[in-house]
Amino acid sequence: MFLHVAALTAVLALVYYAVNRFGEYQKLRHIPGPFWARITHLWVIRLVLRGQYIDMMLDLHGKYGPVVVMAPDYVLLSDPAEIKKIGNVRSPWGRAPGYQSFRFSPGPAGDSILSMRDDKAHARMRAKLSSGYAGKTVDGVEQMVDRHVMQLVDIIDTKYITTPGTTYRPLDFSRLAQYLTIDVITSFAFQETFGCLEREDDFHGYLDAVSGAVAPLLSFAFLPLYPKLMDMSALGSIFPEGGFFPKVFEMARREVGKRYGEQAHELKERNDVLGTWVAAGLGQKELENETVAQLTAGGETTGTGIRAMMLYLMTSPHSYRSLQREIDEALKSGAVLRSPISDSDAAKLTYLEAVLKESLRLVAPAAFFPKSSVTDEILCGFKIPAGVSVEPAYKPALRSKEIFGEDASYFRPERWIETNEDRARLMDETFRFVFGGPSRWECLGKGLAFMQMRKVIFELYRQFDFTLVNPTRPWKAAGTRIWVIEDLWVQVTRRDQTGGPGMEIKT
Repeated sequence: MFLHVAALTAVLALVYYAVNRFGEYQKLRHIPGPFWARITHLWVIRLVLRGQYIDMMLDLHGKYGPVVVMAPDYVLLSDPAEIKKIGNVRSPWGRAPGYQSFRFSPGPAGDSILSMRDDKAHARMRAKLSSGYAGKTVDGVEQMVDRHVMQLVDIIDTKYITTPGTTYRPLDFSRLAQYLTIDVITSFAFQETFGCLEREDDFHGYLDAVSGAVAPLLSFAFLPLYPKLMDMSALGSIFPEGGFFPKVFEMARREVGKRYGEQAHELKERNDVLGTWVAAGLGQKELENETVAQLTAGGETTGTGIRAMMLYLMTSPHSYRSLQREIDEALKSGAVLRSPISDSDAAKLTYLEAVLKESLRLVAPAAFFPKSSVTDEILCGFKIPAGVSVEPAYKPALRSKEIFGEDASYFRPERWIETNEDRARLMDETFRFVFGGPSRWECLGKGLAFMQMRKVIFELYRQFDFTLVNPTRPWKAAGTRIWVIEDLWVQVTRRDQTGGPGMEIKT
């Protein structure tokens, strides 16, 4: 009898699954895309786990057009105008259920700015956090970045200079860039650095822990059941606190606890990031979640931007020479009066800014997550049923020939300088996709990211020359919805030009 019941249950489950899959297939049958993507989520999960997700976007949109099925309830959108429409504050589009996958524990108590789906709650949290990201309202943010940038320069200068014919000291710049960005973001969040640069080591095991968790976590977001589980507060008792990032959560709990525990009074007047967020009204649990969110979202993506700028410059001799020419002229003319360069001065350097934008345009650090609508909508002439997740496909959108020209797939910083005012405005609006804009979901930390990238590239190319150790395989890159980049091996030699008249050296 038991076997009969079990067999009947299995048959009914298979029938339910088949009917459900057929219903989802019917819902999106009018939208082009790969066959297997229509009937199972495993097709797209495989791309994420293999690190092929971001690169596959170009192939899929080249073959199928601006709207492509990626899973039974999930589509990609590459049309820049329609992407902007989704981000409009008055649009019916909101964050899709997949965002709940990024909670640090099940239920609303595990929410951070990364996982909140309620638009009003998200807007309130953005307003509270924005003061911490505004460097003008917080003491020492730029000075903190300066300190770490010059630490990076000093490490290269003392340990990794190659003298042709005498000393050969190759450097894995990919790893060093990771150490820099994680030290900056931990200093920003906690006023306590992980000390990765100082030791040239993943001292807390944070980077390896994050890199090991990224692909599984990002793939879980595609599974309809996982976001539902993360909406069940009752599961909190069996879910490890901090989720995939327990070491980071432990540090956050310790540092945040000082602001609410016995040390709270003596730290009350401290004008730092945590202080501004406490003053803005964040509770202790909220503050723990937000500091962890900073680290997991900000470190790897900024590191990707720095690596991309380095690689494109080393493989583009004309751009390499043009940037160093601009740096040398700025130093000789007195336009730059201190080292490291101030962020305000760096932002005025036309070619440096063009290199930054062009690099991030071609290697956008992350694939941003999907939106959905409670009503049926039309995108690029296709009906998108209510509840279907729509992900902006930024890689193909940022290579639009209509916006960036016929050579949109190639690295050419001059496109940002030679264009007219109307075209420049359109390019800038589209470039904001890199940080999730222009929309109400735009990344709060983009100013800090830009500051790091400008300063690092200026100081490195002011003092050193770089060549690739292996030009035929310059790095290992996996696109698991964010880029995970390793093994960018370079050879470094010193330049003659290291300063300018009246140069003030900051230490």
